[in-house]
Amino acid sequence: MSPEAVGATTKPGSSDAPTPSAGDAAPSPDKRMLGYVIGGVGVAGIGTALVLGGIALGKKSTVQDHCDRKGRTCDSPAGIDAASTGATLSTASTVTFVIGLAATSVGAYLILTSRGAPKTALAATPAPGGGYLRMVREF
Repeated sequence: MSPEAVGATTKPGSSDAPTPSAGDAAPSPDKRMLGYVIGGVGVAGIGTALVLGGIALGKKSTVQDHCDRKGRTCDSPAGIDAASTGATLSTASTVTFVIGLAATSVGAYLILTSRGAPKTALAATPAPGGGYLRMVREF
């Protein structure tokens, strides 16, 4: 069987490593690009969560200024509004953070695993008194 038939090309008497043929799997640029896009969305989600959390903390100070902690009553509509808005923003911040973290993790996974399939090459080289067969694998 010739070296070309098994996916490698060599020159007779050459000691260079075999060259994989064009049919070998190449890195997947689509998978890598998708990883960057999903990871970018995840980072934006984490940033959004931080902003929402900061606004919720601002509402908390308004609630502390206008509401009684023991009786759970507020002396003004501003306190009631701040309590309601703060609770909503706090929940939105938590959900956005979890989704952003998950998207960032998926993006990192896609980027790190987008190398493509391992490459294997086989070469036969004649030598005085016989020859030798060489197999090279990239991973």
